[in-house]
Amino acid sequence: MGKPANKARGEVALPEVGEGVLIRFTVDALERLEGAYDNNEKGWLLTVLDGLSGKKMSVIKACIECSAVDHQKVDFSKAWNIDALSDKILDGLFLILYDKTFAEQKAIEEQKQMDEVSRRMKEISADPHLAALVSLEQSAKLATNQG
Repeated sequence: MGKPANKARGEVALPEVGEGVLIRFTVDALERLEGAYDNNEKGWLLTVLDGLSGKKMSVIKACIECSAVDHQKVDFSKAWNIDALSDKILDGLFLILYDKTFAEQKAIEEQKQMDEVSRRMKEISADPHLAALVSLEQSAKLATNQG
């Protein structure tokens, strides 16, 4: 059994690909990903994130191979849950980039959006002209949906 993952160091356990396998996106690992995927207008990071979101196996495999701690032996012949594996790789990237897991960063971004919507709704409510305009638009949509 290997050592446990150290979240503070950006480590994530990947037992799906081998006992005790940990990934950590060091500067060298990020540089290897950059070299492999920085050949389009999106840039390497968006290409990798799109590949992980799209469950692209070449991207998943490249991320694991370049980030395996201490060059641990990775067994790609095992049956994996691709969704869980992609999420763990995203966690590893986000821990290094944002010091938060993917889910934690997503929750922060969603809260920011909700706060912005709330702020704008307060602005609209405070301005009688804007409030009347929004009310008219909502009435028009309601009438269209009922008709």
